Amino acid sequence: MAIPAVIVGIAAAAAAAPEVIDKIKHALDALGFDRSCIIELVNTTDERLKLVRSGHDSGGFEQPPAPFLEPRSTMVFSSRSTAAGRGAVGNIGFDGNGFTLFMDWSNPFAGSNDLDASVVGPRANEFVAYAEDNPGHTNARFRCVLSYTDPARYAVGPRSRFASFNFPDRCIRHRNFLGEVTPLDQLAADFQFDVIGRGPGLVALRSVNFPDRFLRHQNFEVKLQPPAGIGDLLWVQDTTFHLDPGLADPGAVTFRSTNFGDRYIRHRNFKLYLEPGDTPLLRADATFRRIPV
Repeated sequence: MAIPAVIVGIAAAAAAAPEVIDKIKHALDALGFDRSCIIELVNTTDERLKLVRSGHDSGGFEQPPAPFLEPRSTMVFSSRSTAAGRGAVGNIGFDGNGFTLFMDWSNPFAGSNDLDASVVGPRANEFVAYAEDNPGHTNARFRCVLSYTDPARYAVGPRSRFASFNFPDRCIRHRNFLGEVTPLDQLAADFQFDVIGRGPGLVALRSVNFPDRFLRHQNFEVKLQPPAGIGDLLWVQDTTFHLDPGLADPGAVTFRSTNFGDRYIRHRNFKLYLEPGDTPLLRADATFRRIPV
């Protein structure tokens, strides 16, 4: 099951630091197991998970799973073979409030790698578990992402339009997948965005009528694009913005890039760009009034 764009960004915000993965990888390399896998469990929900089951049909844990997984965080553990000619085949279960997450993985001595995940229990319909397996005999990377079924659970405030501060009859919109400010058409969904939280003070703007696409900067132009996949970290960075008080009006908002911290979404000739500067014109062009839909 493909991971939706809205979850790609949330999962990246909760991801483990690369050095955590590298430390586990180096430990497995040093021991030289026939089969091994590094498993990431990403919890993008506000639920605390408790480990209630773990075991192996073949092999064992090298880095064992932690007893708890906190909300909006990631756990990393590893599984490996324990005898020549054997695989790493295991399972794990976590309880939440009214649901249980099960994971089963296999890095067999012969055959293809596999990771399966499921959610059961009274609240199971509120959650979905996305499983991603990869090939490889050693250090195979597996990832499970637990998320809400309803993407609106990740929204920060109501669905919104964003009106230009200095051209108040014009609002941010996408057209032909490019960002613009044009006179508002009340019936057009191109002007409406879900504001998705990506961490404290960080947001992404998700299109209402193309929900797999977010506003991003690319070559300092603002476009509406989907991710290439869960590993598309550049897309995550380019679609994540600091939600700051408006540069020209603190009661409004300004979107400041996270990976180019001196640049802001601003309109110029009614097109949207990511540009630096501290002039009265830029401050006005980079300020928008949020209008709940």
